[in-house]
Amino acid sequence: MQRSRISWLKEGDRNTKYFHRKAMWRARKNNIRKLRQDDGTWCTDQNTMKCMAINYFEQLFRKDEHINPQDIVDLLEPAVSAQANESLCNDYSDEEIGTALFQIGPLKAPGPDGLPARFFQRNWGLVKEDVIQAVKEFFFHWSYAAWGQ
Repeated sequence: MQRSRISWLKEGDRNTKYFHRKAMWRARKNNIRKLRQDDGTWCTDQNTMKCMAINYFEQLFRKDEHINPQDIVDLLEPAVSAQANESLCNDYSDEEIGTALFQIGPLKAPGPDGLPARFFQRNWGLVKEDVIQAVKEFFFHWSYAAWGQ
């Protein structure tokens, strides 16, 4: 595998014999030339093969009327308990917002205001209340718009 990677780096996308052999091999490999029909015969006609493929996947992904989805759902155990779900639905605390801000890389891409996280981290004492209020308002309006609550 390593040798093939080195070979690709040397020969790669240049207009070489190696590149053309790789492209031709891939084209041949990705081409379906024939399909076996239900009666066991082989089909090579492109239009017939197209219909066969469509029919196969329509059958494969068709809803089975004999299966009740609720029976399957009832077999699954909840991954999140009611108590954990309630905890996850709580509003963000001031400490959580501050912790999240200080976990951002200080010189990562700036926000829409053009200021990197470093500005807010260094001036946290001055901007803390405004940032916390803005974050809480954002999540309040987002959750209201998304969930109608």
